[in-house]
Amino acid sequence: MVLMMTACSKRAVKPIEGKCDCPTVEKVVTEEQPIQLPNNEAPVVTQTEATSIKVTPTKSAVKVPQYGYLAPADWQDLDGLLQDDLIAAWPAWIQSCTRLVKKTQWKPACEAAVAVKKPNNAIIIDYLSSYFDVYRAQNEDGSTSGLITGYYQPLLKGSRKQSAQYPYPLYREPKDLITVDLADTYPELKFKRVRGRLEGKKLVPYRTRAEIDASPSPLAGTEVFWINDIIDVFFLQIQGSGVVQLENGKQVQVGYANQNGHAYHSIGRLLIKRGELTLAQAYSKCLRG
Repeated sequence: MVLMMTACSKRAVKPIEGKCDCPTVEKVVTEEQPIQLPNNEAPVVTQTEATSIKVTPTKSAVKVPQYGYLAPADWQDLDGLLQDDLIAAWPAWIQSCTRLVKKTQWKPACEAAVAVKKPNNAIIIDYLSSYFDVYRAQNEDGSTSGLITGYYQPLLKGSRKQSAQYPYPLYREPKDLITVDLADTYPELKFKRVRGRLEGKKLVPYRTRAEIDASPSPLAGTEVFWINDIIDVFFLQIQGSGVVQLENGKQVQVGYANQNGHAYHSIGRLLIKRGELTLAQAYSKCLRG
């Protein structure tokens, strides 16, 4: 994993020779405002096939996590950089620049990116090496190999009104959902939380997915959006956040609000149980993402 920071570096890049289901539970999501990136905070993340590149506005904003260290590196240290399809990632960077260009520290890099009319791998590498420095993430013992997990935000087609085209709801957090942090009473149960709802004076388990999806739903009236595909809703709830594109083209960020407290059952395990997939097939699909 290599991290890159904004800078005015002009070092040339030397050619490189020869070279599953997540354990989450059912969730409800609530509408949030589109993410704004504060100055010197909240890094933007872009990815290519072989590298994960983290861009942050200034070097002073870099905070080394306790489980690893950052060490200065050279662009030629990125194995496979010349073999990557950087053009595939370029549109995402240009899209990020539509907001970042308004920030003083990002303005030169973004204006230079927008000025590139016919990008190719060589031009993109020259651009990156001109405006960014590279840092290598390494373990405490100095080794540079390990496991890195990925993250993405799904794009859903939705509407603010229910219709035959958009029949599946996204709910905001229910007002009757109660979260009990057991660590407040039992310190040995740190990070253990129980979720439920009150029936009289008794706390009972919160509603299951089947109960929530019943018609009429007990959560009726708390819909934020209506989505065109129930599978997209399911994977949004697993992923925890995403973007809803409305009929007018506007995109709205949605994010994790809470969970119902019931154990997570993976769709892969369900498909295996029904004979739709073998264990080997499910594992292979999980690895491919």
